[in-house]
Amino acid sequence: MPSIAYADTGVDRFDDTPAKGKIDSKFVPGYADKDSKVTVMVELTGDPVAVVEAETGSLSDARATQIRAGLKKSQDRVKAEIKSRGGKVLSQMQSAYNGMRATLPRSQVRAVSQLDGVKSVTQAPVHTIDNTVSVPFLGVPKVWQNTGYTGTGVKVAIIDTGIDYTHADFNGKGTTAAFESAKAKNYFHPADWVQTGLSVRVKGGYDFVGDDYDANSDDPAIYTPDPDANPLDCNGHGSHVAGTVGGSGVTADGKPYTGPYNNSIYSNTFKVGPGVAPSVDLYALKVFGCEGSTDVVTEAIDWAVKNKMQVINMSLGSSFGTAADSDSIAAQNAQAAGVVVVASAGNSGPNPYISGSPAWPRRHQRGRGRLDRQLPGGDAQLRRQDHGRDQRQRGGSAARRAVHDREHQLAGLRCGLVHRGGHHAGRQPDRDRQPWHLRAGG
Repeated sequence: MPSIAYADTGVDRFDDTPAKGKIDSKFVPGYADKDSKVTVMVELTGDPVAVVEAETGSLSDARATQIRAGLKKSQDRVKAEIKSRGGKVLSQMQSAYNGMRATLPRSQVRAVSQLDGVKSVTQAPVHTIDNTVSVPFLGVPKVWQNTGYTGTGVKVAIIDTGIDYTHADFNGKGTTAAFESAKAKNYFHPADWVQTGLSVRVKGGYDFVGDDYDANSDDPAIYTPDPDANPLDCNGHGSHVAGTVGGSGVTADGKPYTGPYNNSIYSNTFKVGPGVAPSVDLYALKVFGCEGSTDVVTEAIDWAVKNKMQVINMSLGSSFGTAADSDSIAAQNAQAAGVVVVASAGNSGPNPYISGSPAWPRRHQRGRGRLDRQLPGGDAQLRRQDHGRDQRQRGGSAARRAVHDREHQLAGLRCGLVHRGGHHAGRQPDRDRQPWHLRAGG
């Protein structure tokens, strides 16, 4: 008797294949094709700004600039060697990670790894997206009521698919016309889309990749980033995440909710409920195109450190990955420098307590990174009621998903800790690379 039976399908699981035909001898697996290009992260010796800050304390802007300049000078020497070997450097980083993302002929990877000043050469990790339940369940309105803290002045970087800053949840005009008009721009001026008399909620950001980008594509026109200054979300996941962390809320008549945030808030009827920290300053770091995966998360973390973000939220990850991945290194360096880093975890795998990168980096051994404070209720209870956050408040786009990662509420709660007591650091194919996913589900 067979140990595994498939008879319940009613049909054969595989189609018959004729036992004849020619085998194409021209096929060469990617790993055996020495001329094929691979995308790698080249890490150099020398500490990035975040590590220096973790070890010595707060740095002046002048000192940070000096450190970056010194690291870049060393990088430029290696960059020239990469170019001479048929490679191309795509980006350089010195804030959270001392290194470069580059494409190289496979045959040159070992040679580059042996250059003076090169610490390691690793595959560039590729991520895909990970993604209404209850702010009241968390007791957040009581926190608002008793402390007055709603995240005011806290800078939160959402590393994701961008943010739809024209949405009413972010004080935007909330119309299709506003979204289409913003989409046509290659610059970011959020004040153009805010409703009269309301504050700008999405204060800045950057599009690292462009709408058509997908790291897993075999087409160079698609897997090559095409960055610009406008981080408008064309997928919806990042807007959903940002709304969970710090959306203002949208009332029953489609208007942005302007407060107050206290125990009486749910005497109002919402189309979109407020986020956990509805007064934070949001920054949209777009690392995904309209669909697909990404391999530029390290650059976004580096941007966040350089631009003095206090919280980084990443609802993304790879089911497989290591603490030696560039994203994990950048994340732990940022954490060591005092940034609250929140990443999705536990969305994949057959057993509890399994986490891929960048959510499980090694703890920084040399720095002053502070341990995470225990939050009231525990992570397992992080839920939110947002009364139908499933539509762009413009009449029918599926930009809002029905389920949020609990990690986003965790980011929102930690925003309050940052505001109240300073930095309490919290605590995804070849082409040959591990996929990074946007997380969909807690």
